[in-house]
Formats: sequence, structure tokens, C-alpha cells
Amino acid sequence: MDKRFRAEIESVLSRSPLPWDLKHAKLTLKWVKKLVPPVNEAIRIAALCHDIERAVDGKTEMGLKDISALAIFKGMHAKRSAEITAGLMVKHGYPKSMADEVSRLISLHESGGDRESDMLCSADSLAFFEYNVPLYLARYGEERTREKIRFMYGRLGAKARALCRKMEFADGKIAVLFSRSIAGI
Repeated sequence: MDKRFRAEIESVLSRSPLPWDLKHAKLTLKWVKKLVPPVNEAIRIAALCHDIERAVDGKTEMGLKDISALAIFKGMHAKRSAEITAGLMVKHGYPKSMADEVSRLISLHESGGDRESDMLCSADSLAFFEYNVPLYLARYGEERTREKIRFMYGRLGAKARALCRKMEFADGKIAVLFSRSIAGI
């Protein structure tokens, strides 16, 4: 990945209204590499940029009154993140074909649909479980966090679920919340 491009992406992500977005992006990249190595540059860029829309537009799911609207919100978020990333890639001299592939992957990062986008979707969820759960709980409360855990866990592929079940949460309350939330899934 071009160093100047990565520096700009990290700078943009650091301005997100969600203070965890930059770390989450880096963890998503880490998980993509663990799920199916080796990964190509398009997947690496998509992993780092998949949530860039929040940093550019400031839109978060905070205003959603009903978690059932989350899938629609996430679809629009993925599309907008894909458009923003493609524009930044062209600005940095990436070929249009590469920008198109990264855009395709990001637009599918919430739902998956093929091997690469499924991997990105799983990596996004694993990054959420590794780092974001306590922060999400503090921001949104227990019931909304339980619903988010179920949503994110439901997107995981078999290999990612096995990795997720091995995660250890430092906070016992989070561990119990996680276990109860995924029971029966």
C-alpha cells in the first residue's frame, strides 16, 4: 500500500466522531491477514478504509431508534465508504480497475457475498469483538450492545466464529454479555 495513501487514510480516520475507528480499521486489516493469508492489496486497502464514511460525513448509527434499521443504515454506509475510498485511490494514482475492486469489496463489507467480501465482513466483526464491545457498551447501553453483538456474530463465517469463540475478554461483564448474546446462534 502506498505510504502517502495510507497516511492520508489514517489521518482521515483519526477525525471520525467515533474515536475507535482508526484502531478498528487497523485491527480489521490484521484479521483479514489472519483469516486467509496471503491477501492482495485490494483486500488490505478495503480493510483499512471500510468505515471511512463516518470520518468524512460524521454519520454514525447513534440516531437509529430501532436496531432493525441497522442493516439498511449499514448498506448505505458501505456504499458511501466505497465511493469515498475509490475517489481517494484515484487521487493517489491507483489504477481505476484497482479502485473499482476495492470499492466493490467495501460496498459488500457489511453483507459479504463472495470469498473476499465474506472475509472482509468477518474481519470487520472480529475487530469489533476484539476492541469495540466495551466502547460500544459505554456509548449505547447493554440492550443495544447485545443486539449489535448478535448482528456482528451472525455475519461471521465458520473459521471466524471459531476464532471469535477463543477470544478472551478482560472484563468479566463483557464476557458474560458476549456469551449470553450469542447463545443459540
